[in-house]
Amino acid sequence: MRLYIVFLILIMMPFAHGLKSGVVVDVQGDVYKGCVSINSGDSAYTVLDKFNSVEDDADIKFDGGVLGTPHFLKSVNGIEGASLGDNKYSGWNFWVSDNDNSFKEPPELAPGWGMGVDDYKITSNGDVIGINFGTTAFNSDWTVKTMASEPSYVKYSNLCENLDVKNIKVYVDGKKESGVDEDGGKIDVIPGSTIELKVELENLFTDDQDVDINDILIEAVLESIDDGDDIEIDVDEFDLNAEEDKKRILEFKVPFNAEESQYDLILNITGDDDRGVSYSIEITFEVDVERENHNIAFNEILTDANLACDSQSSVGVDIVNLGSHDEDVRLTIFNDDLELNDKYNFNLEMGEIHKKDYIIKIPDKKTGVFQILVSVDYNDDKDKETEVKKVNVECVIEGEVQAKNLLSANIQTNTNSFKESSQIQPEANSVLESNNELENKGLIISLVFANILVIGLIGFAVAKFLV
Repeated sequence: MRLYIVFLILIMMPFAHGLKSGVVVDVQGDVYKGCVSINSGDSAYTVLDKFNSVEDDADIKFDGGVLGTPHFLKSVNGIEGASLGDNKYSGWNFWVSDNDNSFKEPPELAPGWGMGVDDYKITSNGDVIGINFGTTAFNSDWTVKTMASEPSYVKYSNLCENLDVKNIKVYVDGKKESGVDEDGGKIDVIPGSTIELKVELENLFTDDQDVDINDILIEAVLESIDDGDDIEIDVDEFDLNAEEDKKRILEFKVPFNAEESQYDLILNITGDDDRGVSYSIEITFEVDVERENHNIAFNEILTDANLACDSQSSVGVDIVNLGSHDEDVRLTIFNDDLELNDKYNFNLEMGEIHKKDYIIKIPDKKTGVFQILVSVDYNDDKDKETEVKKVNVECVIEGEVQAKNLLSANIQTNTNSFKESSQIQPEANSVLESNNELENKGLIISLVFANILVIGLIGFAVAKFLV
């Protein structure tokens, strides 16, 4: 029997998916509104009961609900209905949304029978449940003579969509895409492009409502673009206080091997507010990858920017085929002073990266800035790409090396001495200061005697000249 019960639960689980319903409670002009999370098939009673548990200022009481009896609205904030005589009654009225434009009476179960809060079932997002206090007049046959007026309607989006995508900007290789916004759009790229999404979210709850939205997660999936695999990225979870907004950036790199086609970029945003309401926003962009018929590009050229005479280094060249055809490529690297003159032929398939390393030997006593010319010819020599890489070569003679080494050693010695002296205890510092004062005084006395001696010698010379 236990297996059958589990099987039945598993069958029924997919149908009990999460929904949201808006709520408007009008207590004689004081309006309380919000949103609650429910399951498909829950009743209006469940909506109102959940709202009652999160809205501190609206105390909703029910009658019934015992031994299978239906629930009835009894009071809100202590206000109950009453008989007013002449077939008039005051009480709480129950309303449902009419195409998210206004409130209407719930549909009757049968002619002459109304619908209670237990009877109305919610099966999709977009519903708004309303209650208000009013007076209803009946005819002698108990048909409705005058119905109470409905409360002011509040749209579902203003109740249940308080996590707002305020702004989305998309940049491709640093250039802003014009046809993209918060509703999605088309993004034009080529293989190797960088897509940057700048997403700004806002908490629409007011400071008076004081409802935070927590654990907000932004995830993005670029589907099937990497040889059939997805590329997925996300940002760290964060919170939004009431009336607060924050920006986050997500970045994709379009694979070099991406085929010319359209791919879905799906942005998912989720979070939960303090009242237990969950938020889930999905925005889809179309990423259109285009390849030129023939397009070879340098991905990277790597070498040291500063080199010394009589040394050795290397140049690394990465080339990628961004076009839609395989190519026969000739790679050339040239600099006469550095004795570089090499031509290399190879085949480069669509989307493939080819790497080639070169050893460069810097001759003795050659200094200056040297330009290394790197070029690729392809498409039967009809197309060509060229890059220039600069390297700075300096030659240092032996004396300069020794001087630099000596200077470096002195700096190191002084630094070490400073470090050691900085660790001496205060008493020792006082002794050093006293010694320094004595040395300074001795220096002053020596200078005074030297001046006297000079003056004496000058006087002696003048006297001798006069004689």
